[in-house]
Amino acid sequence: MNTQRTFEIKPNYILYTVTGSYLGLIQTLEVFKEITELAEEYEMARVVFDITPVKKIPPVMDRYHLGVNAVKIWGNRLKIAIVTKPQEITGFFENIARHRGALIKVLPNINTAESWLGEEHLQSA
Repeated sequence: MNTQRTFEIKPNYILYTVTGSYLGLIQTLEVFKEITELAEEYEMARVVFDITPVKKIPPVMDRYHLGVNAVKIWGNRLKIAIVTKPQEITGFFENIARHRGALIKVLPNINTAESWLGEEHLQSA
């Protein structure tokens, strides 16, 4: 697969972009872990995870497992705005992750993601 991963440190968040093909469940979970490591290294708690350039979307069962594992990997320590094509936003992954405590929102563009990251969210116990 011809997939590239890049990141850029912005003033208030990390912009992490994946281009190419969907990596599959296991490799995507490795990307989640890499995002956590970058956030710790740069002492950032907010991330825009841009998957708009990804050509193939994860199958439904992968979205379920990614949502469950997003909570295990990111918990509520990181606020993650995932940007994807509007027609690919189903709410499924987001609902799985958010109902388990993750601070995640799937959004249609980077401007909306930046706005959402700037909002303060209280996490209930």
